[in-house]
Amino acid sequence: MRHVVSAAVLIVATLFAFADRPAWAAGDDVERKLFDAVRANDLGAVRRIIGQGADPFIFNQQGLAPVDIAVDKGYFDIAHYLLAVQNQKIRSKQKSNLVSAPPAITAPLPIISAAPVEPVTVSEPAPIAKEPLLPRVEPVPAVAPQTVQLVNVVDPKPEPER
Repeated sequence: MRHVVSAAVLIVATLFAFADRPAWAAGDDVERKLFDAVRANDLGAVRRIIGQGADPFIFNQQGLAPVDIAVDKGYFDIAHYLLAVQNQKIRSKQKSNLVSAPPAITAPLPIISAAPVEPVTVSEPAPIAKEPLLPRVEPVPAVAPQTVQLVNVVDPKPEPER
């Protein structure tokens, strides 16, 4: 199921990326063979036809690309292959559109000198304090437990008169 969702997302992205491309013309024999090979679930033929120069982004008169047909029919090996070819073509196109790196700096850089720095001498370390940093706290003497008598204060009952 995950492959179907991934393939569908890539198909939609491809359709948006190449929406300005013309639909497949009936006279394009290589593209017709590509659609026939996809419908026949023949991965070897699909690879061979792509190698002959068939455009994996082509659409038929119904607006479907070969990868759409492969996904619809459940031919996920072919769909995966076609998506990989499409991604490779997209990446190579993006790499060719990248701006080249700026030229290297060939002029010598100026030497910047700083003002002389006086050496620092370290004196003897400070003596360690002999007194504790926090005041000493005397322990609280222990209190012996006491017995407490509980008295009912909430509802005292009066004693009867005699």
